[in-house]
Amino acid sequence: MLLFESLSAGVMTIFVCFVVVMLLVGGYVIIVWPLTFWDLARLGLEKYGSWALTIVWSLFAGGSLAGFWCFSGNAFRRPRRKVESPPRPVEPPKEDPKPEPAIDPAWLVSRVHRQVSEGGSDDPQTPAPGRKEVGKSGSNGAVSA
Repeated sequence: MLLFESLSAGVMTIFVCFVVVMLLVGGYVIIVWPLTFWDLARLGLEKYGSWALTIVWSLFAGGSLAGFWCFSGNAFRRPRRKVESPPRPVEPPKEDPKPEPAIDPAWLVSRVHRQVSEGGSDDPQTPAPGRKEVGKSGSNGAVSA
């Protein structure tokens, strides 16, 4: 249905242009020609005759597109207002507040060397021989050895 309405708008465009041309020619014939006897014979409009079909089809296509625009309702819609938000400030990337302390390799080697020389195991749950476990308590709160 929208297609036929659009094409009819193109036909109406050609009709309106035809009426305008007829009014111009009629005005010329009624006013200018009787007074001047200038019949436009030597104007040389024949060289523009090949453009006649191009002009008619262009008018039809433009009228059809304008009809589609109007009949589809796009001509009568209010444009949406664009809500622009203020630009956000650029923040530098956040750094880790507590960086992990670097382990000194010399300290690590001395710790492992001391643990091996004392006969301790690599398991942190097993205490080295001759050392007491600190922090473990029995039911009465006494520290066990």
